[in-house]
Amino acid sequence: ILLISIPSEETIIGPHQAINQTCQTNINGDGMRHISVSFLFITFFWYLLRYLYNIIVTH
Repeated sequence: ILLISIPSEETIIGPHQAINQTCQTNINGDGMRHISVSFLFITFFWYLLRYLYNIIVTH
């Protein structure tokens, strides 16, 4: 189920695009529960990427 929400190259631009894509994918799936799980996963992945990017740039 979580494989749908793994960010691809086009969704790395911003987490909101991936969230919109996930909402459209699961609009007739298991509903808000899956969307909230995807939201947490995408947000965590997004901030992890930015954190690693800042470390690489500053060092």
